Amino acid sequence: MGVGWGEAPILPFVTAEDRPSVLAKAEEACEFLRKSSGRNLLLVLEEIGRFLPGHQFASVRARIEMALIDAAATSKGIPLWRLFGGASNTITTDITIPIVSASEAAELTSKYRTQRFKSLKLKVGKNLHVDIEVLRAIRPAHPDCLFILDGNEGYTSNEAIEVLEKLHEMDATPILFEQPVHRDDCEGLGQVTAIARDKYGVSVAADESCRSFN
Repeated sequence: MGVGWGEAPILPFVTAEDRPSVLAKAEEACEFLRKSSGRNLLLVLEEIGRFLPGHQFASVRARIEMALIDAAATSKGIPLWRLFGGASNTITTDITIPIVSASEAAELTSKYRTQRFKSLKLKVGKNLHVDIEVLRAIRPAHPDCLFILDGNEGYTSNEAIEVLEKLHEMDATPILFEQPVHRDDCEGLGQVTAIARDKYGVSVAADESCRSFN
């Protein structure tokens, strides 16, 4: 197998990991891989999933998995996008508006409009009313943009539904709502998903709630 690269996005407030623990566990994982039979990529990934289970090892598991997949592509002499079956070597991306004041958000939105970004990903979930004010400020600054909301687990299910209602009233319905409620609130996630889909035609994506291939 070729050489592969992977990154561990260490965010203690999200993944409960820190740099020393990730480095130590990554070394353990590498030693584990040296002893692995390595029969095929899928089986090795499953082994890593069992070796690094649950939320507490999310970053280091992502790092090892990505390095393995990258190495598999390198060994075949193909780019990752082709390994994943992609039909194009280009991709359209969004750009993120962090949690800032309404005026700062409007300023960033105007800047990104001049740079021809058509989709904005808004970090929300810290304060419902402040989030709505930010959204009101952004819409005039970029009236034809598409919105993705990233709740980062910050809302209750009722708050997430209220945000969707307010955005609908503003004619700014998002195309995607990412992790609106706490990672363990499966019932709330299901409630938001059903209303978002049936009432507003919005897809809801799990992020922190996803912790394994299953």
